Amino acid sequence: MEAAAQHGLDTIFTMAYTDDERSRGFVKRILATIEGHGTVHFVRLNPPDATLYERITNESRVRLRKPATTEHLDRKLPAHVFRVTIDYPSSIILDSLQLSPLESARRIIEAFDLAVK
Repeated sequence: MEAAAQHGLDTIFTMAYTDDERSRGFVKRILATIEGHGTVHFVRLNPPDATLYERITNESRVRLRKPATTEHLDRKLPAHVFRVTIDYPSSIILDSLQLSPLESARRIIEAFDLAVK
């Protein structure tokens, strides 16, 4: 990420942010790495638990070596607070159940004024 930032390349990544020291520490490291080279924006997708259970076994998750079992969600959802927003000025929340991927992208572009100029 640091090399990408130093060369002006945009980076998009996902994470399951929880309100704990591990997640907060990760975000602090990301900010320290990127700030000074570019801009950081956070987007929290907010699907209901039922949608998480529907998506957890998708082949893409297996291929990317992400957790891909309902048993994983059974353990993680009660143990962590996932419905928190990163406390950062450039941050939005999207209801990814109500919006198509294209509409989500449009909202992100508008919220952060990312349109090509």
